[in-house]
Amino acid sequence: MQSKNPQYIKIIKRSRRIFLHREGGVWKIAYADFITSMMIFFLSMWLLSLVSNTGKSVFSEYFKKAGRLEDGGASVLRMQFMFEREMKQRKELLKSRIEEKIAHMSDNLMVEELDNGIRIQMMDSQEKNIFESGSARPTPAAEALFKVVADGIWNVPNKITIEGHTDSVPYAKGALSNWELSTMRASAARLELEKNNIPPFRIDRIVGYADTRPIIKNNPADRRNRRISIFIAFEQMKLD
Repeated sequence: MQSKNPQYIKIIKRSRRIFLHREGGVWKIAYADFITSMMIFFLSMWLLSLVSNTGKSVFSEYFKKAGRLEDGGASVLRMQFMFEREMKQRKELLKSRIEEKIAHMSDNLMVEELDNGIRIQMMDSQEKNIFESGSARPTPAAEALFKVVADGIWNVPNKITIEGHTDSVPYAKGALSNWELSTMRASAARLELEKNNIPPFRIDRIVGYADTRPIIKNNPADRRNRRISIFIAFEQMKLD
């Protein structure tokens, strides 16, 4: 039998709010970056294992320089700029001084300014030969040229390299070749410089190149390829 006063059950519905943590996937990005970095690292190590020892030295030197530039890059670059500017001024001064002395001998002498020094070319011309034909004996005209060159460089402390060159005409005396002739002429040039007050300790190297480095490339037999090259070296700044 039902009660005359039934009890009512009140049902209250409340909506649930679900909060999503948006920062929950950040670790995936960090992990992906880490994996990418490791892949690049191991790929670099694998490539480095295929490089020669020379390449490894270059690779190592690059990072050494990069570290130095990070520590004091501005001061190092400033020092390098000042050093290079001073070297350039010295080279220009030496070049102009030599050119002034050899102005009347332009057919036989040429001065070049290079990145690492000054090179003086003493070459045969139509009127004058530097050496007697097939010989390492300087001509009287060449002796005068050597004196002028020595006067232009005697008070510069830089090291000197002397190179002997011939044309492509074969050397016809005995078993000797243009290799021996070019080397003998370079040595004769050294004696001429020393005779004109160039100290022996300034001579750094003497070498003969035969006809392998012609100055007139389109005509290896040209008489101007018979020459002596005197190179005055200027030191380069080393970032050690």
